[in-house]
Amino acid sequence: MRNEPITFKIKTLTPLWTGGADEKMDRIHETGIIGSIRWWYEAIVRGLGYYVCDPTDLNIRCPGEVNKKQRKEYCLACLLFGSTGFKRRFRVSLYHPEFESDKSASFKVLSGREHKGKKGGWFINSGYSNDYILSVTPLDEDFNSILIQLPLKLAANCGALGAKPQLGYGVFNFEEKTELSTARFIESISKISSDEKLKKSDIRLRNKTIDSFNYPNIKEMFFAKIRFRTTEKGWWKGINGLKQFSSLALKNWIDNCSAPISPTIKNWLRYNNGSAFWKLQKCKTGELAKWLFGVISKDGNIASKINISGAYKPIKDEKDLWEFRIWGWVPPQYEKCSNFNREEVLNGLKELLLNAEVKDWQNLFGKSTRSFKLNSWREFNSDRDTKSRLSNINDYINSLVRDGSKGVKK
Repeated sequence: MRNEPITFKIKTLTPLWTGGADEKMDRIHETGIIGSIRWWYEAIVRGLGYYVCDPTDLNIRCPGEVNKKQRKEYCLACLLFGSTGFKRRFRVSLYHPEFESDKSASFKVLSGREHKGKKGGWFINSGYSNDYILSVTPLDEDFNSILIQLPLKLAANCGALGAKPQLGYGVFNFEEKTELSTARFIESISKISSDEKLKKSDIRLRNKTIDSFNYPNIKEMFFAKIRFRTTEKGWWKGINGLKQFSSLALKNWIDNCSAPISPTIKNWLRYNNGSAFWKLQKCKTGELAKWLFGVISKDGNIASKINISGAYKPIKDEKDLWEFRIWGWVPPQYEKCSNFNREEVLNGLKELLLNAEVKDWQNLFGKSTRSFKLNSWREFNSDRDTKSRLSNINDYINSLVRDGSKGVKK
């Protein structure tokens, strides 16, 4: 068995968050990184037409219910990442400088709204902002690192890694160790899930009807990048909602050449002038808002389907150039509204980002910002895609991980 580890140097572009005790991040938690990679892996695998269980649901997670005389069943995600009765096929180790979590507590980005007389907003923590080493060690002879590298590269190019991506955390980059392709990814999946191999472990592949309506699928996701330029070093002081400029947690963002703009953009899209892109839907406005942007309530939490990154430097040598991402998953149906129209939502969002005037952005970021531009919009089998309409899922994934987007079609 070849068990030499493969290592990646990860560079954070916005602070990483993997959680910790008392909302303090004292170290990078391996479970947070593994869980995030699994999320991207599942989205890819569903897009390729395979079934993936929900490991958080006691009723449907692996192993599947089978007759006692039959072998236990595991889906493709659990065959790689492990589940009850089946261990993970790789080990992850993280190496980073020691750091002390921010003892000054989080800072609050004000929304401008009030809740029962209290000023509303979002609490942001400092997170982890240094480079770190991610090491992956195979624990199975048929494990191929592309099974981790491809979803990791997709997250680097299009989304984020770790927890709370909806609040701007987790944008990063790294250099892959081998050439990435969807064909090699599928070939590697076939090796770890062949019936001959699974018989040796007395298990079998779990196949069910694919229900992408309920879970993230790469075919139903969109990825947008917006760039802008600044005229002053402290431009971020003009961001609506940022009042605690002396916070050490905020300083950690700024020292890392990033800025926590996500709450401001999210508030604009959900409640203010930017909300027109989804409010035209013939659905109950409050319920649709919770479904798209998330909610924490006594009746159960709903994860945000639209994520907004912090601002970061996309090109090291261009000091006045900044970028942020708006990305997420919009399913074709919304179970509480039969009139929901996905195309209208995505058309409206792209049009907003493409045609918003400088004054609209400056109302959010301040007068020290300019030259806002939708740099790219990527989406499967869609004319909205700014590179080209790709109807073959293999070609589309290859395009995303090779990051070939240049410019915007109007």
